[in-house]
Amino acid sequence: ETKTVHNFVVGDLVWGPAKTCPAWPGKIIEVNGNDISVKWFGSEKLITKLGKGSLQTLTEGLDAHHHARKKCRT
Repeated sequence: ETKTVHNFVVGDLVWGPAKTCPAWPGKIIEVNGNDISVKWFGSEKLITKLGKGSLQTLTEGLDAHHHARKKCRT
């Protein structure tokens, strides 16, 4: 499976690792080369700086999340 690296821009909605959660939705607030600052939903103050390879588009992340939940139910 090949992982796609996206050209994220400020304002993009993404899915990535936040604090103790392996995957959580957030919004890009700054892009500096490969370093991307993300503000996570549900937390007014939590901002994480990540490499672009650790982020997915919101659609990709939600698809993977729903697939994993469905797999657990069966």
